[in-house]
Amino acid sequence: FYNCKALKHIELPQGLTKLGNACFSGAGLETVTIPTTVTSSGLGTNIFYNCDSLTTVVFAKAANGKSPMTWIGQSMFNSCDVLENINFEDMDLQVIHNNAFTDCKKLKNVDFTKMPNLYYIGTMAFSRTALTHADLSKTVVSDIYNSFSNLATLETFVFPKNIKSVATNVFLNDTALKSVTLSENFTGAMLVKFNGLATDVIIPARYLNTADAISVVFDMVRDVNTLMNDGAPHAHEAAQHFLDLFARFSGVLGLFEQKAEKNFVVSSFIFDPVVSNKLSNDFYKLYDEAQYNKSDGDSTAKYQL
Repeated sequence: FYNCKALKHIELPQGLTKLGNACFSGAGLETVTIPTTVTSSGLGTNIFYNCDSLTTVVFAKAANGKSPMTWIGQSMFNSCDVLENINFEDMDLQVIHNNAFTDCKKLKNVDFTKMPNLYYIGTMAFSRTALTHADLSKTVVSDIYNSFSNLATLETFVFPKNIKSVATNVFLNDTALKSVTLSENFTGAMLVKFNGLATDVIIPARYLNTADAISVVFDMVRDVNTLMNDGAPHAHEAAQHFLDLFARFSGVLGLFEQKAEKNFVVSSFIFDPVVSNKLSNDFYKLYDEAQYNKSDGDSTAKYQL
């Protein structure tokens, strides 16, 4: 049915097990229901690519009330310009492949908080869609690629708890982004990938409640400095901004005096090098004091020297 522009409707029969590569690509379909007998293993690539009249997709539910489909295939709905409605709530999604919804310009509502088993979102999966919010905190995604780059409508983003890596230019061309919420195991090496992102950053309260808060921050700064010494792109800029970010928790990192009951919001990174240098110096001074206070006093300090 490739490029069958006159094909507006089709009833896929129960018992069908596979949808081959580009089988409906470029067709004139307006709605489609995928039967329960088609599972993730039966998906090809580019199945509905460039179906520019497709508005609604229904994944049929089995007796347990859920669709057995756990994957969205590679470029499955790429360039479906008017696609708005997919019953994600009836699926137990685990994988959203590369370019799955790229250029679905009307796709606005995707509730990731109801996808607890989602562990992979491929590159550019939601680029140039209409998403405004992406909260991955309830997912088990560990690696963030540029799945949400070139997303001019995105306003808020929440990182998953199991974050391990972040792609370079993760928020490239996300011009409407207002706030980013970090997870508790976010590292300085990941911050480098922000590449001078100018937005509010929401810091987990844990960083204000732990007795080792300054040490935690120092470890993250050290990650960035290591990358800087290795010549990583933008690492120097990121190291400076990172110090700014944490220095602004309470004037100049008065972390030991605070008890946070909720996450802490820090506004856009500082770009003034004079202010940056002062905050950096204050940070290292406080860190040295914290290390001294954690020691047994002068004797231990001398021994360490």
